[in-house]
Amino acid sequence: MFSLIVKNAANKKLNLTDNPNYFTVAEGFNALTSNINTTASAVGHGSVFNSSKLANRNITLQIILRGDIEASRIALYEFFSPLYKLTFFYKNEHRLVHISGYVESFECNPNVSNETANISVICNEPFLLDDYSDIQSLSYIKDYFKFPCSVPAEGVPFGEVNNSNETVIINRGEHEVGCVITLCAKSGISAPIRITNLLSGQYFELNTEMKTDDVIIIKTIIKQKSVHLYRNGNETNLFSKITDSSSWLQLYPGENILAVNSNLSLLNVDISIVPEYIGV
Repeated sequence: MFSLIVKNAANKKLNLTDNPNYFTVAEGFNALTSNINTTASAVGHGSVFNSSKLANRNITLQIILRGDIEASRIALYEFFSPLYKLTFFYKNEHRLVHISGYVESFECNPNVSNETANISVICNEPFLLDDYSDIQSLSYIKDYFKFPCSVPAEGVPFGEVNNSNETVIINRGEHEVGCVITLCAKSGISAPIRITNLLSGQYFELNTEMKTDDVIIIKTIIKQKSVHLYRNGNETNLFSKITDSSSWLQLYPGENILAVNSNLSLLNVDISIVPEYIGV
C-alpha cells in the first residue's frame, strides 16, 4: 500500500488515498527511462555514445469521485490549478519522498456515472527527493553525552577531541547529488579554505579568510549553486573567491569521504545532502 498527499501553493494539503471522497490510481512514480544521444559510427557498426539525460517525469492520476460528487470535484480544483506549482508526498513501506510539478491537464466529465478526474502533472525536476536530509559534522569535539542517559559509577565521557579533518557521509540515493556546506568560524581562518572529496579527488576552494563568528554557506546542488558569506548581519556573494581549479562537489551513491584543510579547533563544518531516487 501507499499514501499520496498533494500540497498546493498555499501549503494546504489533501490526502488522495486515505480519503472517503476519492479512489485514486497514480502512475509515474516508477523508474524513468533516459534519452540517449548517440552519433552514427563512421568506422564500424553501431554508434558512439554522447550523453544521456532523464526527461521530465509525467505523473498521471485517475481519481474516482465519491460522496458529495460536486464538492469533491471542486475541492480538486483548489489543488490542481494549472497556474501554480504543486507538490506530491508519496509514502510506502520503504520510502518517503516528494516531488513538485505543474498541471498539464485536468479532464473531468460531470455528466457520467462513476465520475472520474484524469489529471496529468509534469515534473521538470524528475528525481524523487527524500523527505529527510542527512547531516554530517566536522568539529573539534565529538559529542557523546545525550539525554536520556544512565551514568555508571565509573562515569562516561561527555565528548572526544577529534583530531581528524575527515568525515564519511553516505548518499542513500541512486544518483549523485550536490550538498550544502556550512562553515562557522570560532576564530580567524586564513585563506584558502578547501573541502575535498577524497574518493573522487575533486575539491572546492575559496580564496578568502574568515573572521570570528563568520558563516559561509556553499551550495553545490545543480541549479542552486551559490556561495555566500554572512558577517555582522550582512550577506556577501563570494562567487569571485572560488579558485579556478575548483569543482562543485557532487556526492556519489554510497560512501563519500570529505576533508577540510582548516584547523577544526577554529572551524565547525556541517555537510547536508538530500538523497534523490529514480523511483519508488
